[in-house]
Amino acid sequence: MIDLDKSFDSSRNIKRGVILSYLSMGLSIVISILYTPFVIRRLGEQQYGIYQVGAAVIGYLSILNFGLGSTIVRYAAKYRTEKKEREASSLYGLFITIFSVLAVIVIISGFVITCFKESIFKVSTGATGYRQLGIIIMLMSLNLAISFPASVYSSIITTYERFTFLKSVTILTSILTPAVVIPVLLLGYKAVGLTVAVQAIHILASFSYVAYVHFKLKVKISFDLSVLGKDVLKSIFGFTLFIFIGVLIDQLYWSTDKIILGVVIDEVAVGVYAVGAQIHSYYQQFSGSISEVLFPRITKMVTLDASKKDLTELFIKVGRMQNYILSAILIGFFVLGKEFISFWAGRGYEDAYIIALLVLTPATVPLIQSTGFLIIKAMNKHRFRAIVYLIIAVLNALTSIPAAMALGGIGCAICTCVCAVIGHGIIMNWYYYKKIGLDIPLFWRKNVPILLVTAVIGALFFAVNVIIGPGSFIMLCVKIAVFAAVVFVAQYLVNMNEFEKGLIKRVFYKVIGAKPERKDKNVTIQK
Repeated sequence: MIDLDKSFDSSRNIKRGVILSYLSMGLSIVISILYTPFVIRRLGEQQYGIYQVGAAVIGYLSILNFGLGSTIVRYAAKYRTEKKEREASSLYGLFITIFSVLAVIVIISGFVITCFKESIFKVSTGATGYRQLGIIIMLMSLNLAISFPASVYSSIITTYERFTFLKSVTILTSILTPAVVIPVLLLGYKAVGLTVAVQAIHILASFSYVAYVHFKLKVKISFDLSVLGKDVLKSIFGFTLFIFIGVLIDQLYWSTDKIILGVVIDEVAVGVYAVGAQIHSYYQQFSGSISEVLFPRITKMVTLDASKKDLTELFIKVGRMQNYILSAILIGFFVLGKEFISFWAGRGYEDAYIIALLVLTPATVPLIQSTGFLIIKAMNKHRFRAIVYLIIAVLNALTSIPAAMALGGIGCAICTCVCAVIGHGIIMNWYYYKKIGLDIPLFWRKNVPILLVTAVIGALFFAVNVIIGPGSFIMLCVKIAVFAAVVFVAQYLVNMNEFEKGLIKRVFYKVIGAKPERKDKNVTIQK
């Protein structure tokens, strides 16, 4: 049997990757929270809405990567585990070729959409707004095209578990973005200037991945596809097909609402919805940061025939850590989110609070179970998930059109919420349990108490906050800090097991510069 605690803690790269993932995520969120209000106010509702329409279009064009990044990591990790370096080199060459072709398609698609933008979208400022939207779409298309072949290199870095470099680039990008954007907006440039600044930074990040692979890792890339063989190629593209469906679904699910609002209403409605969606993107990052670091390790476990018990143990362990954070954010936003939106986005964005709550609540389940998706992806059993998600995504899109006409952005969010509960929650938990063999009842027995403690504290804080009422921004920060501290102490005393307390203690000892007490690492999850 695989010692999960040992495998989880023994790799220095994995440790650094997780730490840097959360550092990168935290820094990115803090910077975005601080500078996004400046961007919204400097651009205004109309210009911010145009920028978001362009971003939604590019979100759709990004599905042309077909989810190949996950395919590269999955098969490259498998080949490296099996010591098949020639096959890995040919795999890299294959996908560089594919992505280069897709990059050309992106440019052409962006150009076509730009030509027909007046027939697709409603822009309140007429010819000027349409011209700006066209420039934004083409600039974003160029960046997306460059990022396609560059993503092969970032996948190679992930396969080699060089997370320190990957996350360092992410951190640097997070810092550079406001450092460049703020002066650009202060000089009087609007949505187009913002687009130029942001895309330039991301293009530099793409080139850094290429340079690192060639000059630091010195990875050999071969374009001899005969090494892979027809059966392997068939397996790779079969795997990719359902990853692509998953990517397509994500875009249908999270970008369609903005497209629908841009077609049915106008760019201002898109801007309001985008604020609520931005909160959701922050929420997702707390789950995704650790998941992307674990995928190569999970692939190795599956390749080495890890037992269902081992996989369930990892599933629960990671899920609980994510649950502590996500449940606190969700309940905290329910209590204080309306005040936060008011200070953060300003007047005109009140509906963003309801929209954010409607998309955050059902998203919690798949986010704390994100390791489950990594497990079925590593096992190449993600077809069912892709099909289910496709059905509910189409259903969501079809119902969102009349809902948008009747209720605007809130109507779209209601449809998204209902579909997520059915597909992401009920159906996928059945699949994990009955078809994959993960112990879902045990998972929820270990996670429901975490949710209950946070909910009880949230109810008490909500009652107190009604009495206190809204105050200054400093008072809001104090409320958030007190809520977070109370939740942390309560979870530590009531729910955290020895492994989780050990993680907290190790972080605390590192901060104060002391050495932690040595204890047995093999903490198991008791049924």
